[in-house]
Amino acid sequence: MYLYQQAFEVGDLGYASAIGWLIAVFLFTVGLSQLALQRRGTA
Repeated sequence: MYLYQQAFEVGDLGYASAIGWLIAVFLFTVGLSQLALQRRGTA
């Protein structure tokens, strides 16, 4: 919601893009850690 507000209500597309990248990196990191934990648990 904050990203949407910054991009379309405030008009600060650069800041909204930075927020989007941070979210993407965070989700990628969480996904990799979940995959590593899953593989370690079944091996």
